[in-house]
Amino acid sequence: MILLLVNLALAADCPDLGDSINGIAAALNDVDLDTARELARKATTGLECQQKPISPVMLTSLFQLAGSVELYMGEEADALELYARGVAVSPMAQIDSLLGEDCELAYEAVRKKSLETAGGTLRIDGQVEAWLDGRSVSTGVELDVSAGGHLLQWREGPEEPMQARVARVETREARVLPLGSQAAVPAPAAPAAPAATPAPVEDVATSGGGTGQTNMARMGALGGGAVGLVVGGVLIASAGLSHRSFDNETDPNELSGLQTRTNVLTVAGIGLGVVGLAVGGVGFVLLEDGAGVTWSRRW
Repeated sequence: MILLLVNLALAADCPDLGDSINGIAAALNDVDLDTARELARKATTGLECQQKPISPVMLTSLFQLAGSVELYMGEEADALELYARGVAVSPMAQIDSLLGEDCELAYEAVRKKSLETAGGTLRIDGQVEAWLDGRSVSTGVELDVSAGGHLLQWREGPEEPMQARVARVETREARVLPLGSQAAVPAPAAPAAPAATPAPVEDVATSGGGTGQTNMARMGALGGGAVGLVVGGVLIASAGLSHRSFDNETDPNELSGLQTRTNVLTVAGIGLGVVGLAVGGVGFVLLEDGAGVTWSRRW
């Protein structure tokens, strides 16, 4: 019921195109340009309120008459625009010679230019019935159209109100028009995910945790300490042998070298022994149940 009332309201304010075309022609015959212009402008602006598909013949006639009225009134730019709309509907149709030679020449120039200019394509998407310049068209199909404005009418069902608009297509443009409430609308782009912050890299060993790293540290410390003590002991023993050789040596030329060797071995042996004790002590501390040694590396 509501849709019926809407359609009736639209029809009450919407001009009847057949009556408008007859009225424009009659006003031109009477050379009543003001009345002809008023009827023509009301009819062309009322195309979008029509509740039925408009026939291509009626559209072409309306644009030819309306353009001729503007040409008679000296509005050439408006006249050529209306002529171009008529050519877009029916590119091969010619204007009525009764409108005069000036109108014929102007219309033919517009028609020639339109035929020489590359057109574009128009695709209508959505679950609708659609008409382009009065011709029924299928949705989802690319249509070759001339460059310029085209009257597009559509409705979502036989009982739904007709809607309309002028769709302009530029030269070599591939235009897509989604229509109706079910028309596919591109989903908004998802916001970009924030860049992940690298987690800190840690190498941690604790005595209380019993980890493999802790065990390796303990064993390494104890092993290093043992090696230091052993090597230090060997060097001290070698220093002792060198000292006895020094005491028994009778050749003065050999005494200096033996003295130097003894001193070096003694110092090295003592040094390695001290290091071995220190490293072994660390290992011993790590073995204590209550002790904890922790180290870490972060970046």
